[in-house]
Amino acid sequence: MSPLRPTPRTGGAARRRISALRYAVAVLAVATALAGCGIRLETPAPTAPAPDLTEIVRSRSVDDALELAARARAASTGASPAVQQVLARVADFSDQHAVELGGTYDSGLATPMPSTLTPAAEPTAVPDATQVLALLTTADQTAAADAADVPGGALARLLASIAASRADLVAQLAPALGVPATGAGSPAASPPVAAPADGATAGSPSRTADSASPSTPQPADVPTTDRIGLVAAEDQSGYAYEVLAAKLDEPRREAARAAAAVHRTRAETWAQVWALDATTSDPRRATYALPAGLDDPATALALAQSLAMGLTTTYATAVADSARASRPELIASLLAASSDAAAWGAPAVAFPGLPERAG
Repeated sequence: MSPLRPTPRTGGAARRRISALRYAVAVLAVATALAGCGIRLETPAPTAPAPDLTEIVRSRSVDDALELAARARAASTGASPAVQQVLARVADFSDQHAVELGGTYDSGLATPMPSTLTPAAEPTAVPDATQVLALLTTADQTAAADAADVPGGALARLLASIAASRADLVAQLAPALGVPATGAGSPAASPPVAAPADGATAGSPSRTADSASPSTPQPADVPTTDRIGLVAAEDQSGYAYEVLAAKLDEPRREAARAAAAVHRTRAETWAQVWALDATTSDPRRATYALPAGLDDPATALALAQSLAMGLTTTYATAVADSARASRPELIASLLAASSDAAAWGAPAVAFPGLPERAG
């Protein structure tokens, strides 16, 4: 029988090797995690997305509104009471425009702190009311052009309304300053019948030509419901102004007579352009229901105002629904209707043609 040999004591050493291995793995895991954190900290900071055409137009419109509000308030100091009244309206309406447009864009990203080494900006001169008028005229033209070109119909409708509001403000501020109003509310095209003639009196709608310019492009891409609605609204306005011409005294009688001719001609023009004339879809009627009491001058005047205001709503809806190529004529007609409403004595509003934003 062989003598027993002692077994080597290896258990403790093995346990020490396993412990060492576990420690190395733990150290490696911690190092990997820390390295990963370091990698994430070194990635570039997120950047704001590049704005598309809609955002560029919206932001520009907001900037114009904010600048108009600030300059109108600054120019009010030292102005005459009549000018101050209009400037206060410019500031108020511009504030509302900026809000409805969505305000200044905020990406939510942190902005870098300005350097303390940046020299302070030189103080700018306080603007006067004539500068506000020039800025208002330019902003009005920009809004009208953007309304014709922006992709979205809802934004186009809002911008067309803002253009009409600014054009009306130009028409108020210019006479308060004793200067002519020029270039306000001029989109790419004119409405089918809208050539101001000499002899228009202050406080009454402008007299306009009786025929459309043959070179004026006609809005073809207008939905059928809008076509019928526009023809009906224009023809009803023409009929109502004919009745008012028999009720009102001069000079409003002549203004109503001229307005009747314009709206009748415009209804006929649209009906022919859109192939509605003498068809079962032609919405024009021989007579239309009118409110009672038109022998009262106040009631008659209220009807004249409501007719023009109703047309601003009809044209604003058509702007939203129609293709971009068709908008300029519709925008021009919206601006003309808003101007007529003001001339008939309708109160100034921040958003002509947008009844949901009234008040």
